[in-house]
Amino acid sequence: MRNFSFKEWLDLVELARKKGSGPTPSEDDPRPEDPPAIEQPRKRKSIAPVPPSLKPSSYEEDPFNRRDANFKLDHGLILKALGIKHKGPMQPIMSGAGDARKPLTGSFANLYHHPLEETLAIKVTGDGDDYNHLRAAQRLRSPCITRVHGSAKLNDQAWALIVDFIPGEPMVYGGTQLIALIQGKYADDAETAARKLRAGRIGNTRQRILEGLDRWNQDEIDKLARLFDAIAGLQRLDIDISDFTENIIETPENYVIVDMGQ
Repeated sequence: MRNFSFKEWLDLVELARKKGSGPTPSEDDPRPEDPPAIEQPRKRKSIAPVPPSLKPSSYEEDPFNRRDANFKLDHGLILKALGIKHKGPMQPIMSGAGDARKPLTGSFANLYHHPLEETLAIKVTGDGDDYNHLRAAQRLRSPCITRVHGSAKLNDQAWALIVDFIPGEPMVYGGTQLIALIQGKYADDAETAARKLRAGRIGNTRQRILEGLDRWNQDEIDKLARLFDAIAGLQRLDIDISDFTENIIETPENYVIVDMGQ
């Protein structure tokens, strides 16, 4: 007995019903397989709103709030984590004069005087990149990179470093000017720029910038060559500086990179 297709089986049933005669498929006849079920689109589960108590705090949503949150950290715990035996509070490094005098801060960091060493400072940062990059950059041993003398992770959003205290002012060059001093006329990289400055191949582009800022002298050229060497070294370590103006301090001897974060 041959197998009927599903359509043939339905046609025979309908024909038998109309005529009341003729062969009809019996229950013993092999029934065709049921047609494949039409897959219905699955309903998406609704996602319940996150309760306010479980939402990330502003501390996590806005990284810049980390600085203010870290300012409230217990100083005793910070000093203990850094291995400094001192019980008193840390004194913030101040900037400005008179009524404008206020604690010196970065976008993510708070800066304090080291309680036992006048030449050192304590930096508490909410930027993990700054913390990791400053430590990694120590292998360059450059006078243009602030030295790290100790470090500790305080929590998942706060890190502390013992660094050189660098008295000075932000460098006179804006970011665009510094990039132009590096690239010159021929889009040099930092390593090439340093080599050209040491060889006395300054170029008209660099000379115009230096003359315009009254910095056209050999001491300035030597300082820039050392800075460009440091920037080239950082680039080899895949470390970029995001804000030249605020993150590089000018001292009488060098330009010193003090921050390597966002």
